[in-house]
Amino acid sequence: MDGILLLDKASGVTSFKAINTLRRKLGLTKVGHTGTLDPLATGLMVVLVGKATKIADLFKEHSKEYVGEAIFGIKTDTLDITGTILERNDKIITASDIDSYIDYILKLNDQKIPSYSAKKINGKKMYELARKNKEIPDIRKPIEVYSFLRTSDVQNNCFSFQTSVSAGTFVREILNDLAAKVGTFSSLKTLRRTKIDDFSIEDAKTIDLITISDIIDITKFLDKYQSIVLDDYLINLVRNGVVLDSRQIITEEPFRVLDKNNNLIALYKQTDTKYTYKPVVIL
Repeated sequence: MDGILLLDKASGVTSFKAINTLRRKLGLTKVGHTGTLDPLATGLMVVLVGKATKIADLFKEHSKEYVGEAIFGIKTDTLDITGTILERNDKIITASDIDSYIDYILKLNDQKIPSYSAKKINGKKMYELARKNKEIPDIRKPIEVYSFLRTSDVQNNCFSFQTSVSAGTFVREILNDLAAKVGTFSSLKTLRRTKIDDFSIEDAKTIDLITISDIIDITKFLDKYQSIVLDDYLINLVRNGVVLDSRQIITEEPFRVLDKNNNLIALYKQTDTKYTYKPVVIL
């Protein structure tokens, strides 16, 4: 029961509710995930089960891919069509308007965190503060946009797109930046997450269809990391969480610890001190 489930989340459901429903359906006791989806959004959520919950941090650097639709000329408090409309703009946008600013999008290196997000301020989620009309500071975060492609013509100020971004990037804020460049507003109509690193929506299942047998064993996921083999003495120390150092390996990447029979014992990563390593998960 230590592994990964690939969930295709439905629209209109919060990530929290989706995970709780899945936990109850499958009788799981320890469940986490690698990143939320807005209630509007559908698509891939990587769900971590059992000891796999300890590897969530490994996904912080993983890229994510999305497809979606946006509409120009409507500004909402949530930056998507589920929000309250704050303003309208009659400007007609063309495909060339969008295409002329794609290079701008690709060069974005930071963005404002939307007020309606799960980012916490003093222990409170920003969307909770926004709903109470509390003042929210302008907080920016570093991002990368690896690709952005318009995948349809612009009709009635709407268009479809496909994008690949760094973890934690808000697609609705990217579209908001684009809209500002062409002199209008934007709201996200639909959003679907299709990839997280090597995981694809094609391998995911909805809550109705997913079963215990769909759990991907954690050892299969960790196979891609480099490994070292330690003797029995050190393996016993590893099982108790010992810190390793340059006497065992010199690397800045996570690595697996195997015993002499090539059994996976633990995954380690570098601490804040160079060439010292602490366990992420011990199996």
